Amino acid sequence: MLVEHAQPKLIIQIPCLDEREHLPGTFADLPRSIPGVAEIEVLIIDDGSSDGTSEVAAELGVHHIVRFPRNRGLAAAHMAGLDACLR
Repeated sequence: MLVEHAQPKLIIQIPCLDEREHLPGTFADLPRSIPGVAEIEVLIIDDGSSDGTSEVAAELGVHHIVRFPRNRGLAAAHMAGLDACLR
């Protein structure tokens, strides 16, 4: 019996703090396809930015944005990203 496996989805998570200026270039450099991966999505975790990072992410068409009202640190950003990926 042949079992077919679905190709995985990849979510690239990027924690950010005041990255408005750098986000467009970073987003442009991300892969749009990878052999063996069915779908690629981007998740931005805005760790309390005050420069409009979330707004730029939305303008760029980022799939998922998690926004903290204040800075909680890199570990908290990664954990929130993992939690968002599992939903």
